[in-house]
Amino acid sequence: MIHGAGSLRSEENTKMGIKKIVSFLILIVTLSPNLLFAQSAEAKMVSSGGEVKIFKKATQEWKTLDSSSILEEGDSLKTGPLSNVILELTSSRKIGLITLSEDTEFYFETFRYDLVNAQDEVLLYLGKGKVLVDIDWVRNDLKFEVKTPTAWAGTRDSKSFEVAVSPEIEEPLLPHPSPSQKSFPSQSSTTSTRKAGVYP
Repeated sequence: MIHGAGSLRSEENTKMGIKKIVSFLILIVTLSPNLLFAQSAEAKMVSSGGEVKIFKKATQEWKTLDSSSILEEGDSLKTGPLSNVILELTSSRKIGLITLSEDTEFYFETFRYDLVNAQDEVLLYLGKGKVLVDIDWVRNDLKFEVKTPTAWAGTRDSKSFEVAVSPEIEEPLLPHPSPSQKSFPSQSSTTSTRKAGVYP
């Protein structure tokens, strides 16, 4: 009888352990699905001049950009007057370079390698200023877009394109916004067929 009671207790403990593991996995999938279906990407400074600040989503504060700084999805960057910066973007492989002119503010709304669709995804939100995109090569497994308060731009047949926000419609990212606080222009089903450029 004692042996039977011990076995029953051990079986109950095993079931409880399995339930806890299952509950933990469900919590991970619910709160952070991107951890399972995407790999993070990063951008590093190649060169800069003047005042360049970076906002890390993890620390929620602005700091001066330096050679050790790494930008990831959700991070922001801004340049001051007479300032500029060139960033190198890397995901599953090197994507290319982006150059930010003076008085520019943007953040990475999406910056990752999508494991499900097997493609690199970059979506910049440009609230102010000008950015020049220069990718290494055009490929089907790269989705690169830039959105502004009134338009969007993407690459298909061109390796480079420039996007600028005019002063009358600029939307400075101060304080740092969360994606839920912004509504972006909807993207039609014909997006992928358009060549590089800015569209209303």
